[in-house]
Amino acid sequence: MNYLSLLKEAVAPKSNKNQPPIIKDTNARKLDKNLQVDFKRLFDEQLKDNAKYSIKYGGEPVGRHFLKTALMMAVPGLFYIKDDSLLGFLLLLKTGERIKIIHFFVDPKYRSQGVGTALMKKAFKTSKKEGGKRIELDVWENNKNAQALYSKHGFKRMLNTMSKKI
Repeated sequence: MNYLSLLKEAVAPKSNKNQPPIIKDTNARKLDKNLQVDFKRLFDEQLKDNAKYSIKYGGEPVGRHFLKTALMMAVPGLFYIKDDSLLGFLLLLKTGERIKIIHFFVDPKYRSQGVGTALMKKAFKTSKKEGGKRIELDVWENNKNAQALYSKHGFKRMLNTMSKKI
């Protein structure tokens, strides 16, 4: 390698590629712009995912208005970031000692690779640190993959929500 190449390498910005993943405890509004784009893309992907479960029961999937609300109201969440890309997220609401996971999604390309587990473990740790005594979430009855992940982490079925289209 010649002197000029070494000099270019020394002053070139370092790439974040192949860095260990991080889980940011923040809200979507505070993410870098490129991560906000990833968040919107994953949120759209989640809407498609939810639609396939909700349509069977005549339900309506959560709309894009919630995405805007999450960004505008700065809903707290955990964001799994690797190589400058958002691979998954979960959004949390705290009411007293109860923490509710209101959205949880992992990019389909990164499922079964530990992203969901890492987010779940961080959610437990963060919730406990903030005084939470119980963590809850909702899952579609026919979303067996999500149910398996939640069961693996100790979630138990507590109630069934029933719905009727009118």
